[in-house]
Amino acid sequence: MKGHAKIELTNVETGEKRVIEHDNMITNAVAELIKPLGIGYSVLDVLYAWKKNIDYLFSGIMMFAEPIEEDANIIVPPAGNTMVGKGDNTAYTGIDTTKGSFNIADSGYDENGNLKLVWDFNTVQANGTISCVCLCPADGGNIGVGSPVRGTDILKYLCIITNGDNSYYYDDAIGENVYPYMIDAVTNRILCSEKSLDVQFRSEDSSIYPKDTGCFKCYIERMHLNNVTLKDNIKMRKIEDVEIYYKDTVMNALPSRSNTSGKNNIHAGVCNDGQYCYFSLSEKALIPANGKLYLTKYDISNNNQEIIEVTNTTGKEIKLQTANKKNTLNYLLSLKVMKGYLFVKTADNMIYRIKLSDNTDVSPVTMGGKIYNDDSSFLNYDDGERLFLKTYNDEYVVLDVISNEISCVNVNSIQCDTYSETLRICGKPAYIAIKTAGTYSSRYTYYKIICNPLLISTINNLTEPVTKTSSHTMKVTYTLSPSEE
Repeated sequence: MKGHAKIELTNVETGEKRVIEHDNMITNAVAELIKPLGIGYSVLDVLYAWKKNIDYLFSGIMMFAEPIEEDANIIVPPAGNTMVGKGDNTAYTGIDTTKGSFNIADSGYDENGNLKLVWDFNTVQANGTISCVCLCPADGGNIGVGSPVRGTDILKYLCIITNGDNSYYYDDAIGENVYPYMIDAVTNRILCSEKSLDVQFRSEDSSIYPKDTGCFKCYIERMHLNNVTLKDNIKMRKIEDVEIYYKDTVMNALPSRSNTSGKNNIHAGVCNDGQYCYFSLSEKALIPANGKLYLTKYDISNNNQEIIEVTNTTGKEIKLQTANKKNTLNYLLSLKVMKGYLFVKTADNMIYRIKLSDNTDVSPVTMGGKIYNDDSSFLNYDDGERLFLKTYNDEYVVLDVISNEISCVNVNSIQCDTYSETLRICGKPAYIAIKTAGTYSSRYTYYKIICNPLLISTINNLTEPVTKTSSHTMKVTYTLSPSEE
């Protein structure tokens, strides 16, 4: 398969038209999505229900300000690259100025089997400099990675959550209340907490209460992501116990240790970055300025771990979340590690980025050039390039790790009658794992594997950038053709 992009930029004041054309490359996103996973029938049928045609994987578009390296293994838009425009397979008349309309009349297959996809952008849509054009699944063209709209006009934030049988899944070995920390598709292992973990960190019995240094128990089991079945799914056996060692973040500042406050007074953070999982525990909710934050860095591939000391250089108190929701160690995350940076919340609801290798490299997260201040919590899910947070008003925002900017505000309007947690599957960015617990009338726990919508199916770097202003309309035509033998 090969593709060809044509951008027609028309000045509405002078009638002058500029045309830019360029061929593209196909990424490995499509191969990942259509690769057999042991389900016995069309992957597209599972991922998209009735939308079974492969052209659905190309029926969205995203346009970026900077070129993207032409590497077939890049299937998620890199952080730090502003998305200028987007579009899905529908006409659009809303308020999102990054989104254009799909031109149904001019799109479709010709007699030679070539697929033409056309999007129109009016004078207020997709203004800025465009250096790269990428096709993507329709969901990605709807969501985008940099839409500045706040409101119900954005309908999705991460993925389509279905309650029927249109997702294939895997049952864990323990059952209800098991909390997944990390899923590694390279080693096909999943790191989960033991049921006793919640008891250990919430018990009123001081004899089992965590000490200055110690460990908590987890387990690792095999998760065959390359052979996931729907109809013949069986529970996988627990394969090994592991002990995660920790050092209390503020213990050295306390004269004594006692559990006098009752339950729910352990403050915790658990997150993953690539092949590593990071743990942090504290008896206090606030880490003072210049205080020490200890992170346990755990490698799921070989069980190696080390404790990293980070000084709080934000000049403010760092706030850790209390473990008091849904019987999990940390229902709402208050810290996150990605690409060598530690992201923390402070007592005044600001978010700071601290470089792990140099904690003097610290800066506040911004949004629209202003310091971001909202009672947001980090979600378990990330796409390997950017972080996702949930605000106090149940909105979902996207944090670009490289630019340190809240670049997207999306609203989740999809209601699911089950309690879900979402994880990136390390080593398999085309998919997302969702841990789902059943309703009160039907108690069960399983992991659903669904498609990551923030994928790019093609990369098309233009020979020269195109700058669109409010004086221009723009038509983008993308033609996909079978490769010549």
